[in-house]
Amino acid sequence: MPASSEVNYVLPYQSVYYIIIIFGIIFFVFSLLWWKSILRMSYRNTAEWFLSAGRNMKGGIVTASIVSTWTWAATIMVSSKMGYDYGISGPYWYAAGATIPILLFSAIAVYVKKLTPQLHTFPEFILYRFDKKTHWIMIIIGLMACTIVTTMVILGGALALNVLTGINVKIAVLVIPLAFCFYSSITGLRGSIVTDYLQLAIILVIGLGLSVFLYYKYGDFGICMMLDNLHSGSRLFTITSFSGIMFGIINTIGNFGTVFLDQTYWQRAIAVNYKSVGSCFFTAGLVWFALPLCIATALGVGGLALGINVGDSTTIAPLTAYHMSGDVGGIAFLVMLFMAIISTGNSESVAVSSLIANDIYRLHMRPQATDKQILRVSRFTTGLFGIVTGIFSVFLFSIGVQVYFLYLAMGIFLSSGIFPVILGVMWKRLSSFGAFWGTLLGFMSGIIVWLIMASVQEEGSFFEAMSKMVPIVCANCSVVFVSGIVCLIDGCLLHKNQFDFTILQHKIGSFLRKQEMKDMKEIKPVAKRAYFENINLYFRTDGRKIILLAIYSSLLMGVFFPAVMYFSGFTFSEGFFSYWIIGTLVWLMFSAGYTILIPIIDFFQPDEMEQLSLDEP
Repeated sequence: MPASSEVNYVLPYQSVYYIIIIFGIIFFVFSLLWWKSILRMSYRNTAEWFLSAGRNMKGGIVTASIVSTWTWAATIMVSSKMGYDYGISGPYWYAAGATIPILLFSAIAVYVKKLTPQLHTFPEFILYRFDKKTHWIMIIIGLMACTIVTTMVILGGALALNVLTGINVKIAVLVIPLAFCFYSSITGLRGSIVTDYLQLAIILVIGLGLSVFLYYKYGDFGICMMLDNLHSGSRLFTITSFSGIMFGIINTIGNFGTVFLDQTYWQRAIAVNYKSVGSCFFTAGLVWFALPLCIATALGVGGLALGINVGDSTTIAPLTAYHMSGDVGGIAFLVMLFMAIISTGNSESVAVSSLIANDIYRLHMRPQATDKQILRVSRFTTGLFGIVTGIFSVFLFSIGVQVYFLYLAMGIFLSSGIFPVILGVMWKRLSSFGAFWGTLLGFMSGIIVWLIMASVQEEGSFFEAMSKMVPIVCANCSVVFVSGIVCLIDGCLLHKNQFDFTILQHKIGSFLRKQEMKDMKEIKPVAKRAYFENINLYFRTDGRKIILLAIYSSLLMGVFFPAVMYFSGFTFSEGFFSYWIIGTLVWLMFSAGYTILIPIIDFFQPDEMEQLSLDEP
């Protein structure tokens, strides 16, 4: 079997520029056509529309956008690394740990539509639910979430490009953001969601094709026998290996932070029409689960079975793709990864622009800002963010920070806000005191525990100890435990007052003033009374059912199924391994079919009225 040195730089480095130029031109042309369509209707050239997408988008395309945005470079690179390092348990715990937050966010999305129909950002909700100091701490966490995610996407992409083409990593890190930062400043949220759909279709087709080709070439039984012949092969055939479970805990907590504290997913909850808001997140979670499970099993576990030797197992996915299908596989992998990079990068850029334009510029720097002024700030910061994260990624690479380390550590920096946000949306008793101190003390406890646990590790340097599983697991658990305890103590013991959520409906409104709405002949405000009658009816029927389904599915995926496998001591036999492989392929086929076809069917259905403003009662 070839070693990594034999398959390094198998593609010319110019192929990177060809891919970036070709797809850059495609999406730039799309942006120009999009801009032309915007100018036909004056209300679409507004900050309100740029950052909310009209709040009437159909569920199918928003589902595809959620799946696409949630498909990072790490979805392909790190999940495959986990398969290479830990066998079957790696892809399962990566997929399950990242799916559960998306499923449960459907509850937040339903409540957001019910409580604050004209919301722009989650810190804006925090400001009027709590106070300014809590608002600022959520702005900081929100910006950190977008920066960490985009940095991981850029570094992961640059690493894969370097492995296959030999292109200098620093050059790749600076070039990659140019592919998404400028066209996203033109298209805004709605354009971002549409391009997400196109990019996801390419990811799914290539990912499914590479997975099918691997098993066609080597056979599922062949892969199983190769694994069985490896040293400690038995631990590779169970999803309950100790290392896999430890990673599952880190993965779940970290991804709660990067969903619930990332403006990207709040924007999709804002953009979709209220009838589809819960179902699109629930469906997106189930669809997305198949993607890392199938691809990482093929390119990670498959790469281990084929005996591909790597110095850094994060690079196993592109090397496996090349090993099994030569230049075609290498180029196909680069295209798939590039789609994941620009999809997530584009979405995060628009998310950051909404945080800066709305929460910093409008709410703090210039409260009387007009819609046009907010739009200018939004477009400028969308483009600027890509350039800034590219420079920041070069800095992190220069000091030796790797994608895998960022992925493991992200929960420590982001997850202290999980309970304050969830309880702030769904519980009347939480006060600003509990939300602020729960977030701050949770973060501080995580950092302290992380440093203490790293200092007592006996092997390697202090920095190496910080990247080990045990310190990071303890730190992640400390963050959410302390934050949750503080919030519960505050709501149950310290404060008995109940917040009146109807206040939010009066305080959170459109950027557009009444006269501006009157001047726009193409659109009228939505009747406020009718909206709340409809959303309350939806909440009492479909909304609650979806929330319960999300909770049950999460428990099944993260608790009940692993518990049965653990206490039974079950290890995959050759036959069960074969069924497992077939199951992952079939699930990904259905996922691809659903996310590609449903938006096309939805396209021919009548549109809901665009909701840029609500009439006062």
